[in-house]
Amino acid sequence: MMAAIETRLLLDGKGCLRFDNHPGGYEGYLPVWPPGYSLRIEGGEKRVLDHQGRPVARVGDRVYTGGGEWAKEGSMGGYEERRRELGVPKKCTGTFWVITPPVNDVGDGGVQRSS
Repeated sequence: MMAAIETRLLLDGKGCLRFDNHPGGYEGYLPVWPPGYSLRIEGGEKRVLDHQGRPVARVGDRVYTGGGEWAKEGSMGGYEERRRELGVPKKCTGTFWVITPPVNDVGDGGVQRSS
């Protein structure tokens, strides 16, 4: 889990957070946030909060973070088990990106950069 990604954070039609680009050209990565992170929707704004309740990203903004992908195709097995361990919702399908903090908002919004 030592890769990095800079991408836009989106919410798809199923209510799943996604990164907007994927090198394979198919639906974007499902970000798997560290324990304690959550999505909060208030007044139409959708923000990801860290384990201390501080905003680290907002849907629509570009973010930069470390981590790595876990795909069903080409993985060494254990995809479904790993999904369950990480708490990836069943409705959210595809390759997921396991995030390693920090998550930095790099533009298009007023969310403060994390440290």
